[in-house]
Amino acid sequence: MPFTDEEKHFIKILRKEKRYSSRKFIRNWSRRGLNHLIKKIDESDSTARKSGSGKPRTASHDDNIDAVADLVESGGQTADSPQC
Repeated sequence: MPFTDEEKHFIKILRKEKRYSSRKFIRNWSRRGLNHLIKKIDESDSTARKSGSGKPRTASHDDNIDAVADLVESGGQTADSPQC
């Protein structure tokens, strides 16, 4: 269950002001998720995602769409594939 922004703020305040550990936060949250969020708060003083984290979106760029269309039209042969 992901944390809401309000829950993250609540956890951040209690962690910073009262040094609460994951054991003090008893709700419907997983212990692993709490430990991960607390580690993030301790390291960066923020609950936000790091910039650039996650997989970049590259699959549906116009260049890729054109390249796949050309590949389909040519029957699967690319310019650098070996000729049989």
